[in-house]
Amino acid sequence: SVRAYDGYLYSNWSAPFILNLSSLIVVSLPISVVNFSALAPNAQANTTTNSPQPFIIQNDGNAFAHINISATDLFQTFVNPSTYYQFKIDNNTISNPNENGSFNWSGSATTFTLMPSSTSNFLAISYLNYSNASDSAEVDILVRVPQAEPPGSRNSTITFWAILGE
Repeated sequence: SVRAYDGYLYSNWSAPFILNLSSLIVVSLPISVVNFSALAPNAQANTTTNSPQPFIIQNDGNAFAHINISATDLFQTFVNPSTYYQFKIDNNTISNPNENGSFNWSGSATTFTLMPSSTSNFLAISYLNYSNASDSAEVDILVRVPQAEPPGSRNSTITFWAILGE
């Protein structure tokens, strides 16, 4: 409840009221698959040149979000985390090249970082904005095939968790 004061007198208290502001945490992946095709042992590739394109993560909610990341193992000979499988966060230069400043740069993993295991919970993006003009980020991936890795197709499921950025 509230009451007014004009510098001399106070009014009566108003009737009690409740104001509730709800946060909606929703993210999407406009680019949700990264495919490096065939790589030989010791070959290295990454998405920083947009070929292949990196993941794009977008905050579709109404509040700042922290984005955590983890992934299943990509290789048979090394488990996460390892130098053979890494990620980094960057400005979105694909779907909207003008979305610089969409997240807290210093609180995010903006240099290549070892991909956490699927049992971890690692903060990748700090305070991803929800404003339509600046609500997305790139998630670049780097892979290097271990020398002793047997031939065959490989895949990894990357999980992104969005939580309220407070």
